[in-house]
Amino acid sequence: MDTMSVSVNPLPLPSPLSASPGAWLNVEDMMAKYVRVKAGAACTIQIEGALDDQTDPIALGAATVNTSAWISIPDTVKYIRANLTAYASGSPTAILAGKLG
Repeated sequence: MDTMSVSVNPLPLPSPLSASPGAWLNVEDMMAKYVRVKAGAACTIQIEGALDDQTDPIALGAATVNTSAWISIPDTVKYIRANLTAYASGSPTAILAGKLG
């Protein structure tokens, strides 16, 4: 029987909430990665990834999310972050889920 464990963690959002990126999270040891994003009419979230360092982020999934969505993260992505591209109010969330190898 396969005994891989599953990890579920919140992605850091900027604190205090503002239109800016959150901290990078190293996800290279995770497989089958997904992010569940929940935003609202008053804010948008962009999930970004980087392959080797954190100087060249690329957009993952839809350009921005202002509703709820699941975003698949390629296994080759080493770092991800949640970027609040617009924020006026509300309680956006980004949850990372994946298998630990």
